[in-house]
Amino acid sequence: MRTDDEIIARVKAITPLDHFGFKASDLVATLPFETASQFLDRNANAWSWEQAPRDADAVLARIVSYLPFAWRNANNRRGLSAMRSLDHMTAWLWLLGHDVDLGRYTHYGKPQLRAISEAVGFDWAAHDDGNWTNNELESGAVLPAADIGLPSLMTNSVVKPQSLSESTEGGEQ
Repeated sequence: MRTDDEIIARVKAITPLDHFGFKASDLVATLPFETASQFLDRNANAWSWEQAPRDADAVLARIVSYLPFAWRNANNRRGLSAMRSLDHMTAWLWLLGHDVDLGRYTHYGKPQLRAISEAVGFDWAAHDDGNWTNNELESGAVLPAADIGLPSLMTNSVVKPQSLSESTEGGEQ
């Protein structure tokens, strides 16, 4: 599990390149209010702050529950939303100890989503429409998973397989 200091350092390091702020906000959300407040709006308060859990089981459950929504964005060729899904995944994978480079963004992030899905044991094929393309007017065939250097998280000693039994419904943002 990442420490507060590691998360603060990461937020500061990625902020200049995190154009939409999704990676940083996912990380800040895991900090206690007192620590997170340096990154929050001045009107934020401790009473309304809900710290997101950052233990491996909770983060893995967040990934698995978000994947259906991420696949819908990719299938519907929602460019910015599909990219934002990958930003969330990057932050959550980092919390699990995997500083992955998702590589070149193509096919609305489907090669990356496939790699992440396979790593967490998520049935990506059941959520993929099979149309892998780089624009709204084309159709294309399924491609291999992106080689993002992500090991199977199902066998990782940090992640327990029972984490995968969490709900795979939902996912917004």
